[in-house]
Amino acid sequence: MLLPVGSVVDSSEGKVDVSIPPEADSLVAVVCYDVHRRLKTFETETIGARLQLAAVCVRSGTNVPSKRLQMTGSEAAVQMLRGCRSSQPFSAFERDVLEGICKLSYREPAVKILATALIASADSLSFLWDGKNKPVDRESNTSVMRSANEKSEYADMCASQLQRNPLRSQLLRSEEKLILGHVQHSRVVVPSRDKVSVDPLPGAADFVNSTELGLRRFLSVEPAAKSTVQLPIKSDEAQGMIKEMLDELPSSWDCHHSQDQVTLKETADSLIEQLTAMLSEVSSRRAAMETYVTKVVTTATSSTRDRLLALVNFVPLLTVSDVVRCAFDDETLHTLAPKLSERSRDQFKAAILQFMELCVLEDKVERLVWKAKRRAELSDSQLIEELMNVREWESSEFPYWLAFEVEGRLQIRHEQFVIARHLIESPGTVCQLNMGRGKTRVILPMLFLYFTQSRDPRVVRAHFLGPLLSEARAFMHRYLSASTASLVMLEQPFNRKICLDARRLEGIRDAIRELKTHGGIQIIAPEHRMSLELKRLEQSDDSIVEILDEILDNSQFVDVLDECDALLHHKYHMVYAVGTAIALENGIERWNAAEALLRVLTSTKPTSRVAKLLKTPLMACTVPDYASRLGAFDGTRLNTVVARTEPLREELKGALVLDLIDDAPFDFMWLSTLGVEMLSISPYSSQLLALRGLIAFGVLEHCMEKRYRVEFGLPPLGSRPKKIAIPYRAADIPSERSEFSHPDVCIVLTLLGYYHNGLSDDEVKEAVRMLLRLDI
Repeated sequence: MLLPVGSVVDSSEGKVDVSIPPEADSLVAVVCYDVHRRLKTFETETIGARLQLAAVCVRSGTNVPSKRLQMTGSEAAVQMLRGCRSSQPFSAFERDVLEGICKLSYREPAVKILATALIASADSLSFLWDGKNKPVDRESNTSVMRSANEKSEYADMCASQLQRNPLRSQLLRSEEKLILGHVQHSRVVVPSRDKVSVDPLPGAADFVNSTELGLRRFLSVEPAAKSTVQLPIKSDEAQGMIKEMLDELPSSWDCHHSQDQVTLKETADSLIEQLTAMLSEVSSRRAAMETYVTKVVTTATSSTRDRLLALVNFVPLLTVSDVVRCAFDDETLHTLAPKLSERSRDQFKAAILQFMELCVLEDKVERLVWKAKRRAELSDSQLIEELMNVREWESSEFPYWLAFEVEGRLQIRHEQFVIARHLIESPGTVCQLNMGRGKTRVILPMLFLYFTQSRDPRVVRAHFLGPLLSEARAFMHRYLSASTASLVMLEQPFNRKICLDARRLEGIRDAIRELKTHGGIQIIAPEHRMSLELKRLEQSDDSIVEILDEILDNSQFVDVLDECDALLHHKYHMVYAVGTAIALENGIERWNAAEALLRVLTSTKPTSRVAKLLKTPLMACTVPDYASRLGAFDGTRLNTVVARTEPLREELKGALVLDLIDDAPFDFMWLSTLGVEMLSISPYSSQLLALRGLIAFGVLEHCMEKRYRVEFGLPPLGSRPKKIAIPYRAADIPSERSEFSHPDVCIVLTLLGYYHNGLSDDEVKEAVRMLLRLDI
């Protein structure tokens, strides 16, 4: 479904419309919604799109439930707003939509209460974004954002003996405590004579497991024969890390050849025929179980009183989302069917779990049919893996994982469950899995759901690499926040430029306490965490230090690290100076030494020893596009050292020294008299040490191996106060705040950056102006 982006208004015909520019050449943005095949809910990627649909539902809804939504428009808006919570400030468009929702929320007080709470939650930590997505002036909208009347109306509604559709019109208990504090609810007592019993479950309880095991009949498994094939790679001539890797390969090779050989034993037509028949049977059983679940709820609300209340929307209409949430949320289960006896409620919950297992199985068989029909295009390994996968964990023990499967239309593979269980049972361990095997999109959500749903008093703190943080946040928000799980997500993008005071720190502390009390996930990058830890060392105010210590208390967190090998690498550790900057010790000598060596390294004179070495195969490369730059830098870069070029690197160091002595610039002409006429080197010790550091310790070689605009480069114009080289995260993606910590590395890469990039006209003029101001 496509929906234009704009303000929701009344049309001239009295219908609901979305205001768009009337000009023919105007740009009209649209948002796209997918309908979940199972839940029949509208799904989208962004918070802004959910808010737009919520605004349409609020304005177009009536007091009568919609046949499509199975609830009123305002009640649907409450469901959608639950998936819009963000710790990041809302954009101007999102805030305008929220304000429009508040103006139109006269039918349900919970709508405005939730909308104002969303804005308050997003604004509470807005200082962390350093002005990005800065919200509009709040003072001009105070009349719109007040919700005191709605809170009073909501409290009266909850205290009423006859409550209007509490499943739809009321907030969750966790939301009430978070937003309103304590709310008095009238106690609903169901007389024992009104208790309802249900019929036995239809079908066999082990149908799903037996069907999954039966899928293996399509496979032929042969024990592996003793392999005589040798690894076709020799490690005799390798050295260093390459030799270590090659020494480990034989064990992996032998393990691979010791695996059972699994193949498909059915023809394509036979496989499609049998899988299609199986799909028909699974679908019919799923439909029968869905009918049974619906019948249970209908039976529990079949009295004359309940039927009359349903006509005026005092009793909810059942949706599949309600059924899924009942699997792990007893509050929803009791509210949906309060008249079920304890035994019937347990039986109803067992039926829900069977229904959800059948949904997962139906999706699995559909995938098998799809892959079987495209067997000629796909690898058989995809079919084999799907056929071999059998659920080996109890859905009654992890119902939230089953809900994740239903909503994501996937099935947790056995290896994913084994790793998740190992990480749960063995804290502090590290697991490795191949790329594309579901580490971030399956295993991490499993861990988040386990720790939040198991009522662990600690906060789940998820660590992601900075470049992957936004993608991970968007995925987790869609499948864990804007879902039946409704997990709160807190992002804390702290950096050292943020000024802290007691009020701001209390906001961070309160947000963490909310996660601890009501369950949620804190998403963080290593630089965000370490910036706050280093900020603690800068503070001297006791009141601020006390709050910071409480925030930084690691015992309150369950740390989950994605890509931990990279996260724990020393290059991501943060170190920065504090205080007034001072001049670099012997800075002029360092700059002159680096420039002199780069001059020798890029020399094309026929007598150059360095140029001759660089022409050796595998030693260095140049940039062909620079050939037209007459007399300029040719883009020389050293290739990564290998066993064949290691001796040449030692020769290169000697050649650099000899060429520098033979053709020294003015500041280094003293080198030609070194050891002959020079009686003392004391006046030139700093220059000599600068040269020795660059050559003897491999600093120059290290810099010459780096790729321009991939590993280093100059900052974009006007983005930073210092015009020195900075690290790059990827091609043309500069680091936001990082700098090179080694001063000589920074100097050499800055020179190389300007050799590659050149100077703009403005930079040339600025250089000339600075030269004219010098007193020389």
